[in-house]
Amino acid sequence: MLEKSSFRSTTLTVAVISFFGYIIGLTTGFDLFANICSPLCALMVGISIMTVAYAIPRFRICVSCIGIAAFFWFLGDVFYFLVYEMGMDVERFSMASERMYQFTSYMYAIGLVFFIRKEYKGKDVLRFVVHAMLLAICTNILIRTYLEYTNGIQLVVTEMSVYNLLIILVSFFIVIVTLMVIINRGVSNVSTFGVLIFISFLLYGICDNRYSFLSAIGVNAQNYVMDAVALFSVLLSGIAFCHPTIGKFLDENEKLIYRENDYVGETVAVVFTVVGFVMFITKIMPESSFAILFVTCLIYFLLSRSMQATELNKKLLALQEAENARLQQEVVDKQNELMSTNEQLENAMYLDSLSGLHNRLSWNIYSADCLDTNPDVHIILYIIGFNFFELVNDTYGHLVGDRIIKELGRRLKSLKNDYIRAYRLGGDEFMISCVDIKQRFDEAQFANLLINLLDRSYEVDDDLIHVTTSIGSASY
Repeated sequence: MLEKSSFRSTTLTVAVISFFGYIIGLTTGFDLFANICSPLCALMVGISIMTVAYAIPRFRICVSCIGIAAFFWFLGDVFYFLVYEMGMDVERFSMASERMYQFTSYMYAIGLVFFIRKEYKGKDVLRFVVHAMLLAICTNILIRTYLEYTNGIQLVVTEMSVYNLLIILVSFFIVIVTLMVIINRGVSNVSTFGVLIFISFLLYGICDNRYSFLSAIGVNAQNYVMDAVALFSVLLSGIAFCHPTIGKFLDENEKLIYRENDYVGETVAVVFTVVGFVMFITKIMPESSFAILFVTCLIYFLLSRSMQATELNKKLLALQEAENARLQQEVVDKQNELMSTNEQLENAMYLDSLSGLHNRLSWNIYSADCLDTNPDVHIILYIIGFNFFELVNDTYGHLVGDRIIKELGRRLKSLKNDYIRAYRLGGDEFMISCVDIKQRFDEAQFANLLINLLDRSYEVDDDLIHVTTSIGSASY
């Protein structure tokens, strides 16, 4: 959120007072006072907006451009004051004043472009700007034709300088982009700041376009009411950027998506073409203007369709890739599930469920493999059985007996290596196989280790139960 600033509030207050002073000077005929208040108002607005730019890093360039636009307006008023109040070089300073006002429009347009660049995703920036430019050209042709008809003077585009044509298009660009941004954001996302800045840019774009057109056809564009409206638009931009709701509009981390998922653009192009055709057959619009309008609308229509087709292809490709990834993941999951099931089946087939040791079937397969691989292999077997284990079951219960078997299984597992495997043959009967391939197995040492392992008592619920075992061995 934008923090409050007493300095910003002071400069904005001075700007508001200066604007009303400008209005009073115009209405009372006190031109000197009006020509002093106008640049002061623009200067204070520029200072206020620049303090906002410093406080919002993400939109610093965008907001700075709007502040610089106010400074250019201030310079235009200063040169105007030097000409009409100080009597200085009329031709040179009048041209400088006009250029400063035009630079105001350029900075507004640049600020909007930077706003679009920050606010929208990369692929949507080009689409947004192209559509705005094409709509600006079409709107310019229609409005220009109407103004030519009402003023009785036709503006020949081919005879206009590139500079004059550019400033007219820039003013329309400001209006169109402002409309597109507000519409695309939606009503729910437009705060008080959005409404104020929308009105500000719209008023300025209309006033600037009127002034640029009338100047281009050689008609005196001076109008105190329109000048007051233009200055009010500058003041309104300062009020908007200093309004607390600016945070809702600008301090968002997520970029917007250019929502062009319907046929609004194509409908506008068709409407422009129809209106232009009606104006053409009624002799209001000249043939050259209608040709430019028709070609522009056609380009807009084809470009919009092409972009929509490209986006649709991308979405379909993304959906296909997502579906392929999902199917591949399902295959992997099924494979993992099958492997897990096979492993569980193998464990159930070859492992004893109670002790976790290999079972009799596992020993039969293992011994057959050992003999097939090496018929002369040396195998030592140890058979282990509990003494009077039925008495343990009768005295403590079968659950305790099962826990003792589990504990013995855990102890026998600790002896496992590449050549030693433990088995539970059934009941309280266990077996250990030692495959002595290299003839290095020390039977006496292993027997002592096994006796020490089996001689320990079994701890069950804080009770120590001592169960003796019998061991027999055989050598193959």
